[in-house]
Amino acid sequence: MLDKSKIKKILVISLSNVGDIVLTFPVIDILRRDFPDARIDVIVGPRGESFVKNNPNLGRIFLYHKNQPPLHMIKWMMELGRQRYDLAVDLRNTAIPYLALVKQSTWPMLIRPKGLHMKQQHLARLKSVHCFTEESQQHFALYISDDDRKFVDAQLSVKKKIIVIAPGSRAENKKWREDGFAKLADYLCEHYDADVVFVGDENDVRGVGRILRMMKQSAHDLTGKLSLPQLGYVMSLSQLCVANDSAPLHLASYLKIPVAAFFGPTDPQKYGPWSKKSIVIQKNESCRACQGDKNQLHNCLETVQFEDVLRVLEPALAEIFHVR
Repeated sequence: MLDKSKIKKILVISLSNVGDIVLTFPVIDILRRDFPDARIDVIVGPRGESFVKNNPNLGRIFLYHKNQPPLHMIKWMMELGRQRYDLAVDLRNTAIPYLALVKQSTWPMLIRPKGLHMKQQHLARLKSVHCFTEESQQHFALYISDDDRKFVDAQLSVKKKIIVIAPGSRAENKKWREDGFAKLADYLCEHYDADVVFVGDENDVRGVGRILRMMKQSAHDLTGKLSLPQLGYVMSLSQLCVANDSAPLHLASYLKIPVAAFFGPTDPQKYGPWSKKSIVIQKNESCRACQGDKNQLHNCLETVQFEDVLRVLEPALAEIFHVR
């Protein structure tokens, strides 16, 4: 059992990919709530820096470059050691807490139960050193500044319900078809009187451009224009997020926004949305790669038709938008 009065400096060793970092946010929220006087420093990969920097709820941000030269790694580790941390919560499962001489740390060999969602796995690791009773209702890990809000408000002058669509993903086999997204966006505009807002990073700009050209209705395009906190603010304004297996899915879940998530080869039990009223759209029974044939490529999402999506999505939409 931790003596809270002796915990003055905490190190959270988070992950590298943006979506994976969001899955660790509930851990940071609990630590900030339960150790209000402690300084909480965070280690993240370079992609996640903009998500956590300039957050007044956090202390120092250390960037983890896995391919940095050995000399730089030694200097980096020595700097961590100089901080004299009282507690490390290692969600990456590394030797860093021992090399940095942290006084107390999560155990690196903690067994992760199979089939448990990654968010719950991270919380279980935290519970191995801190016996919290419930999750935090406040979002300390995501900080949205007034400037972020003003920027988004200037981009969006909407008076209708907002539905965010994130059609990108870092892996091609995790993307649903662009013509499907165009058809679905038109349908949501027409049948639910909603403003559709497309989001994504700079790698998604061309794909969203093609989707917009296929659409009959107009939509807002913020692809490649938002910082990660600004994306969080857009999500907080929405009633629904439609996304592939990607970071926006996890961000919407963290903010308790219902998600309609497209899943190909990855396991939604482990990486799916966790907000209420969320649904998963997956059709991999005919995918030979999913069935174990290592000589085949995944074609799970290629077989998902617009009609398949509506069949799963309509009941959720009716509940979200209170349509009878």
